[in-house]
Amino acid sequence: MQDVNYVVDNINKNPQDVALLLLLFYGVKGKAFKEIRGLLDSDCNYFNNVITLQRNKEKVMFKLPSSVMNILKLATEQNDVYYKRNGYYDSESRRNSTWPIFQSNYVIKQVMAGNAKTPQATPQAIRNRISKLLDVYREISGSKIKASCTEDVFQSGTIYYMLLFEKYLGGSLEPIDYKRICQRCGDKPSNYSVYKIRYTMYKKHYPEALSEIELTPELRLLCREISSIKVDCEISENKKRPKLVKKAPYIEGREKIRYHKTKERKPQLMREAKRLFKEKNERIYCEGCGFDFYKTYGILGEDYIEGHHIKEINSLTEETEMVPEDIAMVCSNCHSMIHRSNPSLTIEQLKHILMEPSKSKKYKLKFKKYIWNWF
Repeated sequence: MQDVNYVVDNINKNPQDVALLLLLFYGVKGKAFKEIRGLLDSDCNYFNNVITLQRNKEKVMFKLPSSVMNILKLATEQNDVYYKRNGYYDSESRRNSTWPIFQSNYVIKQVMAGNAKTPQATPQAIRNRISKLLDVYREISGSKIKASCTEDVFQSGTIYYMLLFEKYLGGSLEPIDYKRICQRCGDKPSNYSVYKIRYTMYKKHYPEALSEIELTPELRLLCREISSIKVDCEISENKKRPKLVKKAPYIEGREKIRYHKTKERKPQLMREAKRLFKEKNERIYCEGCGFDFYKTYGILGEDYIEGHHIKEINSLTEETEMVPEDIAMVCSNCHSMIHRSNPSLTIEQLKHILMEPSKSKKYKLKFKKYIWNWF
């Protein structure tokens, strides 16, 4: 925030550029800067320090500090000339040090440089202005900030909001708080984890940042507004619940005849495998997760388990010899997960996934799109 204040106090010959910086910093952006480019003078209420934005096809009331509103007013009144590099320009150069500005009702106006023909600032023009403004700031202040583009300014603003809100709450931020800040900045609340990681890393590198924040009465009002934002399943009073469309009932139970070609299996092999497993381990349980049907379901689950062919059934020929050691004891859940991949998981791979589910990606398994295809 100190960097932003320095720009406002010292590099303010073009209020247009300062207004751009502040709008981005306080979360006004939109796709291709649509919220900034479409902001009209009539959308700014300088008495209540509120601007009206067109966000997601809805009008949103957006509260800003009075200092930002004062800059917006100056930007609206800048109708004469635009100073290259905010006046920090080589006076001995033969080129013009100023450009004319299009007269319009937009807060951020287009500069008549080169082939400019429209009164509305283009996305590329906004990026160039911010980039040059930050370059001038680094030159005259000697700062070593890495911010060099609009996205850097926008992200710095989100971190500032989190610092403010944590100071306001007097404790660490909860997921709902990150979601509110996401929505405040025009992002989807479901992306809050990105904001959380970014904020955690920032506090790790600058632990003194929170203590340097000063909550003025005006900033407290801003935090109070953020705390009242409705997110996720909270439905606004102005929105109606979507009507439930009744679907026709599904008909089941019709009799059909199907012919299938299957591989022959021997029930005796499965019974022998279970018997030997119980003799060796004194009970029957899942070799993948350790689930014991008898412990959970009592007498109903006694000696119940599913047998998994370690050699895939599809690979068996008419003369393949099988022994009880080729059968693994698994519960229904593990058996389904083993066959959910192609090729099937091994028992060891299944155990690794159960211990750390995130490591399932390292096997690079191609999961079947449809497990069952009856039609």
